[in-house]
Amino acid sequence: MGNVGHVVKRRKPQSKPVSGAVSERILRDIEHHILSGIWAPGHRIPFEHELMIEYDCSRMTVHKVISALSTRGLVTRRRRAGTFVSAPQIEQSLLELRDFETQARLAGLLYRYELIERKIAPANELEAKSLDLPVGHKAIKIRALHRINELPVALEQRVINPHAIPSALEESFEDVAPGTWLLKMVPWTEAEHLIGAMPADKATAKLLQVAEGSACLVLDRHTWRSGMPVTEVRLIHPGDRYHFIGRFQPMAAGAVNRNGKERKTKGGITRALHLMR
Repeated sequence: MGNVGHVVKRRKPQSKPVSGAVSERILRDIEHHILSGIWAPGHRIPFEHELMIEYDCSRMTVHKVISALSTRGLVTRRRRAGTFVSAPQIEQSLLELRDFETQARLAGLLYRYELIERKIAPANELEAKSLDLPVGHKAIKIRALHRINELPVALEQRVINPHAIPSALEESFEDVAPGTWLLKMVPWTEAEHLIGAMPADKATAKLLQVAEGSACLVLDRHTWRSGMPVTEVRLIHPGDRYHFIGRFQPMAAGAVNRNGKERKTKGGITRALHLMR
């Protein structure tokens, strides 16, 4: 074994780890702090020279990492001030969807949010599968009602993955709707919507102020951040107060979705209030 050193060709001396491995570690660490909510939008990340010292790497390595984060929309550079965690851009979503408060404000209507229940409870089998959690693992479960001009327009049933955003464990959601909070706090990258219909059961009908058995529009939404499930939500709308509008265009052949299946179209879908002014 002692002769091995004599047959290895020496490269240029390297006193530091390979830059690629270091840059990946820096990227993972910073991304974790942002996506977990530890660093909220507006938080200044360490200066480049601080990262150079902490990770024992070159300025070029740090600069490449910051550039990559900026390209992904996770951070914003401000001259002489530093680099800050970016606020998520709603219009970047695959399916463009405004929250209820924004819709009401743009329409000049009065919005009110009402929290029905917020609890931390074990995830059932379906929730665990959807959020990639072990069955029985704790999840954040929320039920809420959204009103426009005091008329109920949506019953929200949501589950949040605490692994994806630990800061949600500390949020009561008494004063801010979870959807609004998540859009501001979590720069998610992928969404999936399933639109259907269902008759209102007795409890749902009472909350939405409709007759039992009335037709309701149902939107099931799942969101991910870099492959990690963030939240799943079911929004139940009175059928005569909401409608969905979609616009599509041809997509390049061979494009696939997250499940590896070919997609034939691309486009966006928007929700529209259908209320008497």
